[in-house]
Amino acid sequence: MIHTLATGGWARKGLPLCLIGDSGTGKSHLQIALGTEAAINPGSQARQRAGRSR
Repeated sequence: MIHTLATGGWARKGLPLCLIGDSGTGKSHLQIALGTEAAINPGSQARQRAGRSR
């Protein structure tokens, strides 16, 4: 499952990512890592949105 999320397909499709679990299990850490990977992966939605000026 993690490898599938790490490919960034969810970000390219514009899908949200919501992790559910007990406190202290690393959900925030994992979301930051996956979001960062999506942002540096060419063609990802995260990178395109972050690069736009308002």
